[in-house]
Amino acid sequence: MKRKKKKTRKSVEWYQKELSGLNTKITSDFAAAYQILHLDMGYEGTNSSEIAKFGMGKAEKIIGWVENRLTNHTK
Repeated sequence: MKRKKKKTRKSVEWYQKELSGLNTKITSDFAAAYQILHLDMGYEGTNSSEIAKFGMGKAEKIIGWVENRLTNHTK
């Protein structure tokens, strides 16, 4: 009986490498959002609303950039 191959998650380094070839500013925003939202707030327990707002701003910028790319590529 064959086992299904387990899907693995992509590493943060994979995403950074992929983004770096597309847009250096978005790569920088991704690194900041990851550091603030995932590492600092998730693991370190930073609980500043100002820091969270800054991190969410970076995340929203990345989402907007992706939406714009998808819109332009589907036309």
